[in-house]
Amino acid sequence: MCSVHPFLRSTGACKSRKSVRPAYIGHVVKRRLQNLGELVNSAQLVSPGRQLDLSPDISRRAARPFLKWAGGKHKLLSQLIPRCPASFTCYYEPFLGGGALFFGLSPGQAVLSDANDELITAFQAVRDRPDDVINYLRRHRNQKAHFLQVRRRDPHTMDGAARAARLVFLNRTCYNGLYRVNRGGQFNTPFGRYKRPNICNAATIHEASVALQGTTISTLDFRTA
Repeated sequence: MCSVHPFLRSTGACKSRKSVRPAYIGHVVKRRLQNLGELVNSAQLVSPGRQLDLSPDISRRAARPFLKWAGGKHKLLSQLIPRCPASFTCYYEPFLGGGALFFGLSPGQAVLSDANDELITAFQAVRDRPDDVINYLRRHRNQKAHFLQVRRRDPHTMDGAARAARLVFLNRTCYNGLYRVNRGGQFNTPFGRYKRPNICNAATIHEASVALQGTTISTLDFRTA
């Protein structure tokens, strides 16, 4: 069975002056999580015999989407997660996108799919080869000429990790992070002209890789997923 970790807003303690020690803040957050779990369970908001476990699991709870994606749900997690079941066996996501809800719920078992093969290849590579993806990303530069050169490359001729890094690079440097292709299936979003885009966020990729362990990730149409 999977535990659900609600998205928590800052507590009063977390808004204190900079002099507050991180260890103290962590203690306060952990205590509030435990209190919230006791409150929910005592109110019998979950089925009898099943307890809602709200203890923090830092290795999974810290994961965030490694891609910007149109229609992403990251800003809605505080509203979506409380509406999810308190307990479930497996999480199914046929419209993966950036995976914000998956990362927010951090389920122990999940089946993820999307019709976008480039997207699925990136998720598989981040799950299985995060260090290779990071190494490829570090070779990219925020320059228009380099962007156009990378955009012209046929991703199907590339190694899986390099292909994932290509998508992340284009996503971070193209206009508004928009994934768009022409009739020939070629990525054609223009250069975004960002001054300092975060092309290689190694911590985010490693955290996403941890959260994706044990998941099934496939390229599928939602009607067959």
